[in-house]
Amino acid sequence: MGTIARARALLMLGAMGGLQGEPAAAVAMLEEALSTFRERGDENGAMLALHVLAVTFSMVGDLERAGDAQRQNLHLGRKLGDRHTESVALSNIGGFALRQGNVELAETLLNESRRIALDAEDWWIAGMISQDLASVAFHRGDYELAEKLVVEGLQLLSGLGDRMSVPWAHVQLAHICRARHEFDAASDHLRTGLAMARESGPAGAIPNMLSDLGKLACDANDLAQCASLLRQSIEVLRHTGQMRELAYCLDAFAALALAAGNVSQAARFVGSADMAIGHAEGARPPGLWATEYAALTAALHRSLSPNRYRQEWEAGNGSTPDEAIAAALASQPDREAATPVVSSAGVEASHALTRREFDVLHLLADGRTDREIAQTLSISPRTVGGHVTHLLTKLGVETRTAAVAHALRSGLA
Repeated sequence: MGTIARARALLMLGAMGGLQGEPAAAVAMLEEALSTFRERGDENGAMLALHVLAVTFSMVGDLERAGDAQRQNLHLGRKLGDRHTESVALSNIGGFALRQGNVELAETLLNESRRIALDAEDWWIAGMISQDLASVAFHRGDYELAEKLVVEGLQLLSGLGDRMSVPWAHVQLAHICRARHEFDAASDHLRTGLAMARESGPAGAIPNMLSDLGKLACDANDLAQCASLLRQSIEVLRHTGQMRELAYCLDAFAALALAAGNVSQAARFVGSADMAIGHAEGARPPGLWATEYAALTAALHRSLSPNRYRQEWEAGNGSTPDEAIAAALASQPDREAATPVVSSAGVEASHALTRREFDVLHLLADGRTDREIAQTLSISPRTVGGHVTHLLTKLGVETRTAAVAHALRSGLA
């Protein structure tokens, strides 16, 4: 039987290991600590070990084990009358429900958690829950409420000196700005959060921030900058085992390949991302990520035959995480080597349109305005205008009407 002192040391080391991207070692230490606390009858120690275990499982996308640990924690918290633990467990279970797409359950649990925290004047938990409820509002498209809740949580947490939570708040604000097409503001939030995370943590937030900055660069058609940022992200991920974040980054690599016209490569990256998310919670959570994934796969299905898409997807899906990372690091956003864009009618575009220019042309042919195209592709109206200018030049026409007519005659739209 281990000693309480050893269990406490293992708990501290396990918590540090999870934050430093060593989840397997962290879990082993935390499970030993939990076992010792239980054997010694130290229920408070067991609660803390269960909480850190849940956080560690969540970081690698194992929501089933994370949820189980928090439910055990909830039971212990209620048994001991520990309102703080009860509130934390409810908020985390609510967060897991949100990641799995159950928005109504998430909102119910989070509101219950918030009520308990406010009754107990537990301002740190109240601040954390405000950020979680902001995610619920974001998923429902209420960006004004989402921003209000993030700022409310940020003020509470900053006032308490919690620097670890502040970078995540900047990520949330960046996503809200991006959904509103306020791309400069989104970039500012991400760079602020990234600098803070690099200085004082959490290290687990860094890959997603780099991936998000890469997406913004891709939206602006700066493919070289996008590639640089995504490589930085995946270099971190090759050492951390964060499957959810790996899937997020590989989806961004797929969008980069698509923007460069490398359609087959994009389909392979989607397959690899699906492999990674399968190792995590099994599906992309609802919201901006799922919406972008749907748009990405729809564009690929328009560009590749069903058999070709399945072939490329299976090649990526059959890879290991290490192989997917190696493929991403070896990829080049090379427009000259891009796969020619092919319309659904099977006619090659002879004017070297990029994937994104083809998407804009397709939407122009559908009669969409610049703002509607921007919303569909999650880019700014200004960027849409730039793509239109480029495709007019490549098609050798002067007006949008002429471009659409040319595209219809050529089978490009």
